[in-house]
Amino acid sequence: MCQTVYIKSKKVECEIVSELKKELPNVVLIKNEMYPQINDGDCLCVIDLEKTFEKAGIDYSSRGMDFEID
Repeated sequence: MCQTVYIKSKKVECEIVSELKKELPNVVLIKNEMYPQINDGDCLCVIDLEKTFEKAGIDYSSRGMDFEID
């Protein structure tokens, strides 16, 4: 099962890297150390979402593999 990011303010759900980049263009995505690289078509498992959001100062909540931000 892959990670999903729901952006409440935009009512958008992101499931792949390119979608997240489009919605959060100024956020540096931090690679999950278990993967060799990040490609736009990859599922969000290649991103360490907790570290990414914390470094960007984005408040989030998570339930399993589902993340929600404002």
